[in-house]
Amino acid sequence: MKLTGYSINSAIIASTLISANVNAAAPSYNIQLGLAAEDFDGKTDTLRQLTGAVHYSKGLSRHSVINLNADLFTRSFSDTENRDSHGVLAEFIYSYIPGRGYTKPVYSLALRQEFEKFDNTSQNFSKTSLILADTIRLDDQLTLTAGLEYSIKTSDLEDITSSSFFINSDFQLGPKLIVYLNLKIQDEKIEADIPAIANGTQSELAARDDIAAQHTAGETGITTPSLSNTDSGNTIATLGSNYFFNSNQSIDVSYEYTQYSLSGNIDIQGSLISLDYFYKF
Repeated sequence: MKLTGYSINSAIIASTLISANVNAAAPSYNIQLGLAAEDFDGKTDTLRQLTGAVHYSKGLSRHSVINLNADLFTRSFSDTENRDSHGVLAEFIYSYIPGRGYTKPVYSLALRQEFEKFDNTSQNFSKTSLILADTIRLDDQLTLTAGLEYSIKTSDLEDITSSSFFINSDFQLGPKLIVYLNLKIQDEKIEADIPAIANGTQSELAARDDIAAQHTAGETGITTPSLSNTDSGNTIATLGSNYFFNSNQSIDVSYEYTQYSLSGNIDIQGSLISLDYFYKF
């Protein structure tokens, strides 16, 4: 499930709109209401999410801009209450625009910090991510973003280190409609806490981190086999659309397919269908 409707890609695109004469823009405040249904290896559940966010942009020069984002969310599940959680995400993005013109590239460096606390389990975690991305607008309809991400996630049960390559595409079908297709390839190294597993606590797979036109990182609570140390090769593909009612309101509909391939040829497959409403104050 997405943590927020804001993403590194939308921040990059917004940075190109900042005039050289504007030193800073007023902070914007957003709210997201999300509803999703997931199915992982025959286990289905529905979830609801409420996210509040504040975004701030400051132009450093005619070629560079910084974005500061902070999100606070709460998430609840219909069938698995021990996955109910609350969390916060803070993000710093520096974007550099080397030249002029409609199709100029935008290079970005992002540092993201996440914390999530679960209501009924001991699987609270913190996660730090470093992201490098390049966005280019090919024409008035197609925008591509490619990048690399490295993250470290720590909890009482496991430590997960992951590296990823992602490529996202946005198609502007009209003044109010965007269709996007995103692909992410991820390698994870999972080191589980043996005493915690021995006491009957199951470890969780790492988060799905989507950097999409209208998406950002989200968490999947599927449980994995109790392996002390293992590797996981993950593939995440997302197809979705975003429709803008006006400058303040939009909805996002998406379908996401995920496959985890763990050591020992253990595969976990699943899908997530999401509907999100965004409002900007």
